Amino acid sequence: MIKYFLFLFVVLWSNGLFAHAEEPAAKSILKNGDAIIVQANFGIVSGDMKDYVCEESFIGGETWKMALLGENEWITFGSDAIKRTEDGCTFETVKEINSIVGDIRVSPDKKTIAYFANGGTDKGIWFSQDRGKSFTPSSFPIEGIQITGLRFSNNQTLLISAYDTTQEGNGILLSVSTQTLETTTIPLPEGVTFPYLLDANDEGYVWLGRKVEQTIFVGKGDKSDELEYIPGAWPTGAALSEDGKFIYVSGVNEGAGLSIGNRSTGSFELHHPDNIFDCLDRVNGKIYLCGLEKRDGFDVFQIQDDNTLKGVVKFSTIEGPKNTCSKDSEVGLVCAIIWKETASYFGRDPEDMRANDFGESKDTGVESDLNSPNAKESGCGAINANPNHAFLYFLFLGFFLVRRKART
Repeated sequence: MIKYFLFLFVVLWSNGLFAHAEEPAAKSILKNGDAIIVQANFGIVSGDMKDYVCEESFIGGETWKMALLGENEWITFGSDAIKRTEDGCTFETVKEINSIVGDIRVSPDKKTIAYFANGGTDKGIWFSQDRGKSFTPSSFPIEGIQITGLRFSNNQTLLISAYDTTQEGNGILLSVSTQTLETTTIPLPEGVTFPYLLDANDEGYVWLGRKVEQTIFVGKGDKSDELEYIPGAWPTGAALSEDGKFIYVSGVNEGAGLSIGNRSTGSFELHHPDNIFDCLDRVNGKIYLCGLEKRDGFDVFQIQDDNTLKGVVKFSTIEGPKNTCSKDSEVGLVCAIIWKETASYFGRDPEDMRANDFGESKDTGVESDLNSPNAKESGCGAINANPNHAFLYFLFLGFFLVRRKART
């Protein structure tokens, strides 16, 4: 038992619970029917933006990612395991891994999941066609190959970008049939290396490559360079509009700004040059951008038709852990404790909200004042917000995981 607790202490210290020193931030915006779900660095924020599931529920580590299949049907990818939930409350281990997953993509019809890793036991590209209940490796050659991106352009086609580490970064861009696994090579412009696929749909694809300078390319079919654009910095995200007419690229103005390109004219215009957007995603035909509430006023923005920003998510309005979860679920056991420190970061009083009160929602109707004395300057996680509680968290989570292990 002592050995297990020591092991747990090391895992938690290095993989998440003790590592929440950065400001709470959105990392990815995901599609859920007509709503969105936000993958943040502290957990998953549900569609009504009032509930959240703390990362400690599935021990995701600092590099965790997720695939979204339904409102509560999620696949989480941490540094040591792939886990699945159908209720957003309790997570079942699908597969143990020791790889850092580079990217996960889900086909538009939610029938195929693909992910890749460039090292560890899961090196290569893996597929699931049973909604994440099992994964099988592809025959994609991996010796000397560094995979950089996956994107579904439609239900039948997966695009893959990679480069050859033995050939000075020679680029590889492939189109793969998800039905027959037939592979077609898409030719790259001469002299362009290190391609990174950024977005794709039926109207084309966007990728980044090195051509003297880092360059954004827009292509369609086997023409990968129908449009080129040189950003002022490595972009934080890029997307095509649903109709393929416009290209959105964030982080192009020394790490800030949003550049919007017109595919018919080939011209790009810089918008919001002072806004630092940490991610950009196309969801339900709309373009979403990640900001920081303390800096920008909102954590997630939506681009309007006139290219102005509409704030849509403030993490400071989160009311507590997902309150439809039972008290003995992972969320019920862990997040209620973690929430008390997360809430204090947002300048909220956890005693005035749900905290441990699962099954009942209490809405104060008051947004937080981020300049209040309760707001923290750094650290969104349980331990950094209040180091004096470290032992209690460690003890509680140790008991919880031992209990879960005994159950299984």
